Amino acid sequence: MKNVGYRDIAITIRVLALVVISHLLASGTASGMATGANTGIRYLRASSDTIPPGDAQPCPGTPTVTDIDGNVYNTVKIGEQCWMKENLRVTRYADGTPIYSGGDATSNTVPYYYVNPNLDAAVYGYFYNWPAAVGWTAALGYNHTSNTNQSNVQGACPTGWHVPSIMEWEQLSNYVSSVPAYVCGNSTGQIGMSLASQTGWNSNGISCVVGYYTSHNNATGFSTVPAGYCNGSSFSSAGSSAFLWSSTEYSTDYAWYSFLVYSASGFNTNYYEKIHGRSIRCLLNPPCSPSSSEFSDTICDGNDGYTWNDSVYTESGDYTQTFTNAAGCDSVVTLHLTITDCTPPCDAFAVRILGDTAECATDSVTLYAMVPGATPPVAVGDILCTDNTIVKPGDWPVAGKTALGVVFHVDGTGLHGWAVHLNDQSTSITWGGSDTDIPNLHDFEIAREALADTAGFANTLAIRALGDASTYPAAWAVDLDNGWYLPAAGQLRVLFGELPTLNASLQTVGGTQFPMSGYWCYWSSTERSSSYAWALYYLSNLDCFSKAATIRVHSVRAF
Repeated sequence: MKNVGYRDIAITIRVLALVVISHLLASGTASGMATGANTGIRYLRASSDTIPPGDAQPCPGTPTVTDIDGNVYNTVKIGEQCWMKENLRVTRYADGTPIYSGGDATSNTVPYYYVNPNLDAAVYGYFYNWPAAVGWTAALGYNHTSNTNQSNVQGACPTGWHVPSIMEWEQLSNYVSSVPAYVCGNSTGQIGMSLASQTGWNSNGISCVVGYYTSHNNATGFSTVPAGYCNGSSFSSAGSSAFLWSSTEYSTDYAWYSFLVYSASGFNTNYYEKIHGRSIRCLLNPPCSPSSSEFSDTICDGNDGYTWNDSVYTESGDYTQTFTNAAGCDSVVTLHLTITDCTPPCDAFAVRILGDTAECATDSVTLYAMVPGATPPVAVGDILCTDNTIVKPGDWPVAGKTALGVVFHVDGTGLHGWAVHLNDQSTSITWGGSDTDIPNLHDFEIAREALADTAGFANTLAIRALGDASTYPAAWAVDLDNGWYLPAAGQLRVLFGELPTLNASLQTVGGTQFPMSGYWCYWSSTERSSSYAWALYYLSNLDCFSKAATIRVHSVRAF
């Protein structure tokens, strides 16, 4: 531990004090030393203080590190961290991208490095503006800024190393402050001496400051040299200060750094302009173990396959890929992929009456039976039951049957038509998707044309294909899985033409009756434009409403 300076001194503090006093007497400053001794200040580490095992030594397994330019740096372990014990002096990023040499220090976006011709670069390193430190590109801007521990910002550091965040600098400071062997005097904040190199610093006669007794500096082995800083071609403060960048941004123009000053005893942090050139110390990425995760996804058959990280999968199965995360660790991710037939069922009424089987599965259409012994035709006001049978209102209740809806339209066969649900699905809900025109949904700009739209099932499918319940609340409020959908404008108009009959049957089976007075509105699935949809309101008038308006929803289905 020759670099520690005073670690191997095996005499008592009393003897050491006498030696120091003799030295100071020779220089005419003994009175200052005596004052300090009388107040209990410990100028030198007591013999009972010990450096924790492993500290101030080369990092285990990584005694040196080599950058892309071939420069070799020694390392030092301090607490749980492994640091370069020399300032960075590289001219390229680890991927070979050059860092610009020189610059006028007026840009906080262009990456520059600077070399002080009056300093030995092998000892003092180069200076970098903050864009160069963290890795700035014209395409991405600052592609890194971090206040986490670890920062994961490689920046100008070699592969496997990173620019420390201000949190990581604080970890170093907190650890050093917690070890008595690293602290001068009685204040835990007086750790500057233990982090500063033994040479190069200006002298200062105040006890415990970095420049006070430099031959006793560097107990940690961190070896901070007083390189100063630069502003373009102007270099300053060499011998009196050291400024070390962090990867943590303070604002658009400022970033955080740590620093030592020859006339101060602490190791401090501050923020300053990104355009200034400062030194960089790199921190080793901690070891990591591979992690694993998994997720599931389902797509419809007939698509162009499932694309994941540039791979395309066209069959159901489990697929695994390995990624490298920001910390440089492998992450194994497994995809459980299901490819299924998503062809929607056909609306029974649309198939039977309109012959419309486009883009739907006709084999899913169910023909509903009549109540045994019932006499057709089915009539408006008849009760549709959960077993898909029909019961006349006058025959209700029927043992073992549960009402599902009430018939409001019957086709020419007298056996099939439309039924309305027993209850509202919502009394205050938006249509959704403002400023979005639904693909495959015809826009009806005139009310009388909108009334010709009876394709509520297909409309609902088209709306739901574009977004979820948070995007299109009205279309998702209905039980589409069981055949219920948001009625088209024409279906709503037919429904409201039968309100008295429907309300009587709804009352019979305990459903929610439609309002016959006051202000009320019900959404249709018929679109007017990207911002408006059609709705039916009191007095059976059809009008367009903003898709952001909140009104009622009542679903219908075919039987």
